[in-house]
Amino acid sequence: ADLCKRARDNGYKILYEPNATVYHDVIRNKASKHEVYYMNKNRVVYSLKYTKNKALFRILDFFIYFPLVIMYQILTKPKTLLYLKEILKARIDSLK
Repeated sequence: ADLCKRARDNGYKILYEPNATVYHDVIRNKASKHEVYYMNKNRVVYSLKYTKNKALFRILDFFIYFPLVIMYQILTKPKTLLYLKEILKARIDSLK
């Protein structure tokens, strides 16, 4: 996503191939704690990189968006609780 955003910002055209297939060597049901940490941290880092009002983003993200997303994930995927420590640490670390 970051590469495409930077390319578009520099005048390149992004093409989409609807028939393309990408294979990932990942087991979707078994993300490691390390993967969960970096997925959550990098999501905020990316958003902060392209947000104009960083202070407002931090406030809205930490006090509104993040709690709502966590509640939704816990309700729909109870295994989220197993990774709650990593998710919280990632969110705090990404705001430093």
